[in-house]
Amino acid sequence: MAYYPRCNVVIDVLLEDFAGGASGDLLTIVTTPRSLEWTADHHRSADTFSMELDYKDLPLDSRLARSIRVMVLCGDTGDSDGKLDPANPDHRAFVGFVDAPETTLDGSSETIRLEGRDYTCLFLDRTWAEGGFSIDERLSVLVDTILQHTPGAEDIPVTYSAGAADALPAVALGKAWFTPQPDDDTWTVLVQLCGLVGLLPVIRGDTLEIRSPNAFGSRSVAFRYGVDVERLSFKRKFQEATTRQIRVVAWNPATRTSSEAVYPTTPIVTRRKVSAQGKVTSETAPEIRYPIEGAYTPAELLGIAQGFYEEAARREVEGVLVTRELRDITGAAVPMLANGDTLGIRLAANLPNIAGLSKGEAVALLTGARWGLPAGIADQLVSAWVKAEGLASTFYVRQVRHRWEIGRGYSAEIAFNNFIVAGGTG
Repeated sequence: MAYYPRCNVVIDVLLEDFAGGASGDLLTIVTTPRSLEWTADHHRSADTFSMELDYKDLPLDSRLARSIRVMVLCGDTGDSDGKLDPANPDHRAFVGFVDAPETTLDGSSETIRLEGRDYTCLFLDRTWAEGGFSIDERLSVLVDTILQHTPGAEDIPVTYSAGAADALPAVALGKAWFTPQPDDDTWTVLVQLCGLVGLLPVIRGDTLEIRSPNAFGSRSVAFRYGVDVERLSFKRKFQEATTRQIRVVAWNPATRTSSEAVYPTTPIVTRRKVSAQGKVTSETAPEIRYPIEGAYTPAELLGIAQGFYEEAARREVEGVLVTRELRDITGAAVPMLANGDTLGIRLAANLPNIAGLSKGEAVALLTGARWGLPAGIADQLVSAWVKAEGLASTFYVRQVRHRWEIGRGYSAEIAFNNFIVAGGTG
């Protein structure tokens, strides 16, 4: 399949007027970077970017910039004359603000480097100073209140999963007053507030999305090793210790309510110590929260929490996949892939030339003159391969490092984990 990869950045510079920024003079530049990397990280953190431009493309003294906004456009234009479209969700890969512009002029190289974060930075950089507050309102009202107390975020569009706008955190908490910790940033307050009803906030582009667990990962990609994968590595942890309680929070969109269960029901003590005064104190392990979606009885929720706990005790798969494809085997745009999305992997070439063969044919091939394996080993190897092909092969995307370089094009490094869902594991 032919691809026409392109990458542009749209840079909006609010010029410094040295008078409080009242002028609003805006300079907009569209160019192709020398190199660019943007990382889609966990929803509790800001996504980040860094790029290097030729100085001639942005000949600006950083002292003259009051604020710089960057939009990354990356994708397959479809033909050699195609253009990247900011309105196309398959082209709009990243939006954020520059934290640190740096210009280097040394005679042999004149470059400017821009680094920054997505809109999550507006919340992370602002410590919540309002103290405790009443949450006896619908979630949408509370989210709007938080936005109004976050400079720069007042006009961010907000979208909600079905029923989420009407969720009632006060009912889930059992009281109408919510008290953040003294040094909590605004994003932590928002995450905790949504977490009370089993929902997850995430920044996608220039929009704040309040998602149900089932809608958190909005994209799915699939690859086959030997076809469109440059590198694949994975490992299994056979001795992963269970030292944390599991708290399952279930969001029910039909009733717009949430319920929860904890397993083990008694906190896990990780260490006891004796103070200088002879007093014995205990340290308990932190909880891991799993937001899920659906209607469950208390017994079902407890069973799900126990299942998550036992899965953590068993072998955990994690790995890294590297691809240079802009689209996967289904045509999905890879540059849009982010934390929480799903990754499908098939090992198309994990044994030489046996895909599509019957078991007898595969054994005959491996025991032949080229490979020369003993019949018993060849039979076991083919049986194991058949079983591996039948295993669930959908994984949870933990982090994605997207890269673009002039002369080399696009690549993505996808870190993944085994996918735990309410109905089982994969």
